[in-house]
Formats: sequence, structure tokens, C-alpha cells
Amino acid sequence: MIRHRLRHRLKVTVLGALTLSPNRRRCGLYAEFLPGRSVTAEDLIRHLGRLRRVLGTPLMVVLDNLQQHKSKKLRTWCKQVGDVNLEPLPPYAPELNPIEPAWSHGKYVTAAGRVVDTAAELTALAQEAITAASEQRLLRGFIRSTGLPIQFDLPPRKSLS
Repeated sequence: MIRHRLRHRLKVTVLGALTLSPNRRRCGLYAEFLPGRSVTAEDLIRHLGRLRRVLGTPLMVVLDNLQQHKSKKLRTWCKQVGDVNLEPLPPYAPELNPIEPAWSHGKYVTAAGRVVDTAAELTALAQEAITAASEQRLLRGFIRSTGLPIQFDLPPRKSLS
């Protein structure tokens, strides 16, 4: 999640997820924009619900230590749906979170030096940054930059017939 404040204290919170398919062949970057406010636990639950519908289930969700990621509402929702598993990152380890380089790419490559005057312009700029960061080679690079032992392009599973 990024908050990008520019002139006149504009704020658009980006609620996002960098995804990796079960066979690790395809990455995705999904984002929603919350102009003028911070993310709530309810926003996160709605976002994960949409990801469940788009990506299918089960989902393993790796979260940083944002307070809303630890909320009782979110944990209760995950237990209710039964197919969303939360895995927290260690505290104070943003270098292990692959979404962080995606946000940095957007802020420092796509949006660098650009000034906007309205929340709508800021949202459009954030969308442009998300689109620019969504190339497969970049998404894989963001994941690799964490140093986590993630192998891409796993061989297909053999069927049990």
C-alpha cells in the first residue's frame, strides 16, 4: 500500500496485491484506489473478496505489519470463508515484501517530478504507475529482489490416475 501526498495535501491510498499463480508461471498486480482516506479492515476484506472471485481459491496472503492486516475482523472473515490463509511478514522487514519495490517503481520511475492538483489526477497517475509496473519481468524482479527462496515456473503436477 502506498500513500502519495503531493501539493495541497492530496492523498490517495492504494490497496494492492502482487500475486503469483500456484504453478508460479504468472504474476499479477491488482490495485484499488481510496482517494482522500486511509485503508480500513473492511476495505481489506472487500479487496480480498474480489481477489477470491478473480483468482479463485485457496489464497495464501502474505501481509506486512500494517495494523489493519492484524485486525480481528480480517482474521474472523478468513476463518468464515475458510480458503484465505494469512501469513505475516516479520516486523520491520519491508525488504521481504515484494509489493514495496512495485510501489517504489511507481513513485520514483513513473511519477517522478510530476505534480498534480486534484485527487482525480493523483488517482490517474497512480493507475499509470500500476500499469507500468505490471510487466511480467518487472513483477518477477520485484519478487526476486526480496531474496526469498521462490522458484518460478514449477513443473506441472502429475495427475493421480
